[in-house]
Parts: sequence; structure tokens; C-alpha cells
Amino acid sequence: MFDRRPPPAAAGASGPCGLARAAPWLLLLGLGLAVRAGAEVPPPGLKVAFIGDQGLGADSVAVLELILAEGADAVVHGGDFDYSDDPDAWDAQIDGVLGPDFPYFACIGNHDEDDYFRVDGYQDHIEARMNRLGIAWVGDLGVKSIFSFLGLEIVMTAPGIVGPGDGLYDLYLRDRFAASTAVWRIASWHKNQHLMQPGGKNDETGWGVYETSRRAGAVIATAHEHSYSRTHLLSSMQLQTIASTASPLVLTRDDELTPEDEGRSFAFVSGLGGQSIRDQEVFGDWFASVYTSNQGAQPGALFGVFHVGGDPRLARFYFKDVAGNVIDEFHVRSEVGVVDCADADSDGVCDAADDCSARANHGQLDTDFDGYGNACDGDFGNDGVVGLGDLLTLLRGFGASLGGPNYDPELDTNGDGGIGLNDFLVLAPSFGDPPGPSGLACAGTIPCAAPD
Repeated sequence: MFDRRPPPAAAGASGPCGLARAAPWLLLLGLGLAVRAGAEVPPPGLKVAFIGDQGLGADSVAVLELILAEGADAVVHGGDFDYSDDPDAWDAQIDGVLGPDFPYFACIGNHDEDDYFRVDGYQDHIEARMNRLGIAWVGDLGVKSIFSFLGLEIVMTAPGIVGPGDGLYDLYLRDRFAASTAVWRIASWHKNQHLMQPGGKNDETGWGVYETSRRAGAVIATAHEHSYSRTHLLSSMQLQTIASTASPLVLTRDDELTPEDEGRSFAFVSGLGGQSIRDQEVFGDWFASVYTSNQGAQPGALFGVFHVGGDPRLARFYFKDVAGNVIDEFHVRSEVGVVDCADADSDGVCDAADDCSARANHGQLDTDFDGYGNACDGDFGNDGVVGLGDLLTLLRGFGASLGGPNYDPELDTNGDGGIGLNDFLVLAPSFGDPPGPSGLACAGTIPCAAPD
């Protein structure tokens, strides 16, 4: 049985727990509603910090101060709070840096079990914060619960801590995401499978929660191992099958009516919240980035900036440590959920942010950075028209493949590693015409300032 706990009547009203204290995130909520009724997409520039394995002390405070300095609008904390069984001290540490009315979403970690459910325990403190801010949720808070926050669907579970992943939480995630229309889904839990973390952790969750989240196109946010790691885009978590090493990582969900498994996602461990730092023991080509004591790691946080460049489906992620080093940076595009905007080519990108607004180009590839996507840019000479010179250029590269002497990535319009008939089909319909059309204001300028 799940309960829906509405915000208290005073939430959002005047007074010590009212609008004045909650104004920053309420302003963001207003922006999100202006984008789409129901806030199904985040407001432009929404920034979320992902951490775990925090502790109490100077390093933990330094990470919170980094989050504050980076201008984050919320925290998603993947468990293991203070390691001292002291909910009051943990909550006071957050309040001391971020304030009592900062949105802070947290799920249970294995070091939190003893004091999570007791009176005045961790769950009570998290609940009090949600109630102060008028943020509603469904379910057992931080264990089996759902938040719809500013266009983000955050589903928090506890595989390997409060029940098994396989047969319990994987089914919960499946049912929730099947009913979701959110563009951005975040599946957050604490523990890991051995090959999904770079350290010494064993298989502790089962593969079901990973695979179910991947099939839903959800970002998989974990902690537990005291390090940072991030996979490439995977088409199988259990087999570590790499779907793409390119950026942006394109999140897709599985079509249950087809035999193919189209679900694509990535998983990360953000466990450098301040407690300690461990070494690397697992190595694999499915890791896109690893930051452990082997690499001289320092405490830090992964930041996700959603709705960038005017595109509600595009996000920028970066891991930054307390010394100011950006260890990992990448873009993510979500092709799941619903965006209420004009989309003439039905590729999931709003026309106003689409670099090829009349021809589907899900990856938004723009090799020459001129603001016209490869799918509608046969103007290889960048003279403003697709003509004979462009045709001759394409003929000279015909048949070339990646790594070959005549290979030119600009001629490889679909990015498949070869120059052939498909690339001629891009040029032919535009012959004698300008490239495009593009919804980007900077189209035709090199470099175009829009995110690529």
C-alpha cells in the first residue's frame, strides 16, 4: 500500500515555513509550468547535484559548499548519510550549508538502516524537509518512493537493503516508468552490481533494477562505492554491451511490441560525498570515466543541468571535485516521455531547438558546427547553397570508411562510419537550395553557439 502525503496547509503561505523561504525552487516551478502544463519538462538550466557516502566533517562540508557554489537547485543523495547513526547531526550539517529549505532527496543506504525508521530518525528528517517545502511524494520515503519534481521523475528504491532487487524493486520500477510521461527519469538507489562500480563491491542488487531502468530510458544513479564512475551508453547492463561511445548519450526506452531491445541508458556511481576514497579494482571498456584513489581522486559531486540550449530534452553533466577539477563532462539527450511543442519531423526535438527541423535527426549531429544538422546539410563547402561543388566533394569521398585516407566526418552525414548512398540521399533533395531548415538562431554561423 502506498500513501500520498500532500503538503501541509501552511506550505507556500506566509510565515516561517512559507513562500519567502521556499521562493528559489518555487520560482523554478513557475518556470517549469510555463514550459509545459504539469511541469513534464524541467525549467531551463535546472541543476541537480548527485552525491552519496557523505559522512560528517570537513570533506563532507566542502562537498556541500561546492554544491552551493555551483548554484545547484536540488540534491539527490544516494544513501549512506553520516556513518555515525546521528540523524540530527546529518540534518544540521545540510542546514548549515544549504539551509533548511533546500530540496534534498535521499534514499536509504546500508549504513543508515539502524536509525532510518525510528522516531526522529533519518526518514523523519527527510519527511520534515519535504513537508516544509510542500513537496509531495508517493510511497515509503527513500525506500520505495516517487517524486515528480520540476519535470524530473525521481524513483528511489532500496535493493539489497530493504528487500531484494529482483522480484520486488525491478517490478516497482517497471510499473512506475510504464505509467510515466516524464522526459527525464532518474532511478536512484544505493548499492551496486560488481561490474557497475570500479571498486571492491560484490553483486548486491541483482540485474533486474538496472535492466528495468535501462529499458525505461532512465538515468541510473547509485553510490555505495567511494569513488566516481560512469558507463558509456549501454544496451545491456548485465552484459555490459556498449551501444555508443559518442556524446550526447541518447536515452531511449524499449518498445514492448517489438522483439528488439531498444532501451538505452547509462549508470553512474557518485560516492565521493566526503566519507573516504577507495581504489580501483574493476576495469572494463564499458566505463567512460573512473575517478578513484588510483587517479588521485578528491571529494566532489556529479552535476546534471537539464534543459540546456533551449532544448528540454538535452542535459549537460559534469563531475567536479572540491579542488575545482572537472573530471568528466558529457551531454545526454532523452528521447522518452512527452514534450508539448512543435516537432514537425517527429524526432523528439522541439522545432525551435532542432538543428534540422524538417528532417528527423535524433542525435542532432552537426559535424561542422554551423547550426545545420548533418541530416539536412549537404553544403559541404559552407557557401550557403547545396550545389555541384558539394556533389563532387561527396563523390571524392564515396566508399571511404572511418580511419581511411579519404574519410571526412562532415561527409558522413549519419555518423555510421562510412560514406555511401545514404549520404547522397541527404544531398539530393537539397540540390540547388540552402541547407536546413534549422530552428537554431545561430544557424549558418561557424561555430554555431548551440550545444552539439
